[in-house]
Amino acid sequence: MKQGLRSYISRKAYLKVLTLVSNRFDMNEQSNGEVTPEQQAIAEQKLAEWNNK
Repeated sequence: MKQGLRSYISRKAYLKVLTLVSNRFDMNEQSNGEVTPEQQAIAEQKLAEWNNK
């Protein structure tokens, strides 16, 4: 389970969305917390690293 989740949250598409939104949503499309500025910065950093390769 952890490996599947890690694989999903490491996708470029997921990271791009993190940089654009401030709310998280669950599988039922219900608001489920917030994306912090720190999480957005980490996503931006990972995307930048991939673009520089």
